[in-house]
Amino acid sequence: MKVNDNVSQKLKKLKQDSQKILSVIKEANQLFQDQFHKGFQTKYKAIDDPVTILDLLLDKFLKKKLLSLFPYCGWLSEETKDDIKRLEKKQVFIVDPIDGTRELILGLPEYAISVALVEDNYPVIGVVSNPATGETYHAIRGLGAFLNSKPITTRAQSVGKPIVVVSRSDEKKGRFEFLKNKVKILPVGSSAYKLSRLAKGDADAALTFHPMHEWDIAAGLLIAEEAGAIVTSVDGKCFAFNRSINTKIDSFLAVTKEREKEIKQLLHYKTEN
Repeated sequence: MKVNDNVSQKLKKLKQDSQKILSVIKEANQLFQDQFHKGFQTKYKAIDDPVTILDLLLDKFLKKKLLSLFPYCGWLSEETKDDIKRLEKKQVFIVDPIDGTRELILGLPEYAISVALVEDNYPVIGVVSNPATGETYHAIRGLGAFLNSKPITTRAQSVGKPIVVVSRSDEKKGRFEFLKNKVKILPVGSSAYKLSRLAKGDADAALTFHPMHEWDIAAGLLIAEEAGAIVTSVDGKCFAFNRSINTKIDSFLAVTKEREKEIKQLLHYKTEN
């Protein structure tokens, strides 16, 4: 009975914490809209690695707000210089203030604010919010996934060719030619948004071959899993977060249980050839 009480209390605390985080995300969306309509500058951290004033503004805002509410947490963000003291923390925020900056610059509504609260190397709360569409996805480990506060689940029994959400940049490079005529390809920019689209039933799988970082998928991974998907690297490895200075991830595959075998057989052909 005591164990059940402890689990119940932990879930209650996570639910309360998620509401605090969602409140901050709501403010971040408003801040985004205010600045977006004023216009924004873009510069490049490296070749083909853009950053806008919106990325930096939201990063600063989220760090200040979230760490004031959760001062005991570590912080890992794409736009903040890494502090390895985060590795000593039981809980850490893993954040991409705007996942899909290229799409933002191009005017494509496929970017999102991505915030995950990670505990003991795995997300326990994830929020992915798209300011362009008004969609806010969130998940609490053990309590499900939600879109604008309404429960969501992955596609149950789809028929015909599976729909696979893929990286827009990978698709342009022809990396999915081997799937041509076998699946329906749906290119989407942000990795966090890909995983969220899968979670709400828009696709049967989400797939990326190119390297990325923990902040690109931490929140979306939890949302997809809590909606019913299976999420691993393409070669089947499980993810763990905030375990190393190296934050790189080589790939991901998120797939519904109903079409897992079919999709993995197609990818096995790719990896073997």
